[in-house]
Amino acid sequence: MLEYHLGVRPQRFYDAKKQSAELLQEKTRVETERAALAAVRESYQKRKATRQFDLDPAVFRREIEELVAQYNKTYDRQQKVLQELKQVRNERHSIENEVLILQRAVKELDADYTFAENPETPEIVGCPTCGTEIANSIVERFGILDDIDYCYGLIDQRKKKLVDIVEQQKAIEEQYGQIASELAPSACSDLTLISRAEKRTS
Repeated sequence: MLEYHLGVRPQRFYDAKKQSAELLQEKTRVETERAALAAVRESYQKRKATRQFDLDPAVFRREIEELVAQYNKTYDRQQKVLQELKQVRNERHSIENEVLILQRAVKELDADYTFAENPETPEIVGCPTCGTEIANSIVERFGILDDIDYCYGLIDQRKKKLVDIVEQQKAIEEQYGQIASELAPSACSDLTLISRAEKRTS
C-alpha cells in the first residue's frame, strides 16, 4: 500500500497483477474441467475395451434364433396358463350360478311352506302348472322342509368350493402376470430389433 501511495510502481503494474490473478483463477478452472473430462474418457475407454462384438453373421443368426425360440417358449407357457385361467373362471361362474339357483329354490320352497302352513289353505292343493292335486299334509310340509335343508346343504358345499376356486384363480392370475411381464414391453422392443436384424442378415 505504501508503494502504491508513494507511486513507486505505475498503475500498469497493479492492472497487470490483477489480470494475472484472474488468469491464474481461469487456469485452475480449466485444469479442473480437463481432469474431469480425462477421467470420463478413461472410464469410457476401459468399458469399451471390455466389450466384445462378434460380427460373424452365422453366429448372429444363431443368437437371434435362440432368442426367438426362448420367446416362443415363454409365449407357449403364457397360453397354457391363460387356458387354465379361462377354465377356472368358467368353473367359478358355474358355481356362482348354481348358488344363485339354489338360493332361488330355497326362496320358492319357503313360499310353498308358508302357503301350506296357512290355515286357510285347503287340504288338497292343485298344482298351478300341471294341475296335479297334492295333499296338504304334515308329511308334505316336512318334505318341503327337508328340501329346504338339502338346498342349504348344497349351498354350503358350493360356497366352500367357491372359496377354493377363488384362491386357485388368484394364484393362476399371479402366474399369468409374471409371465406377461417377461414378454412386455421390453420384450416387444427386443422382437422389433430381432425382426430388423433378421432382415439385415437375410
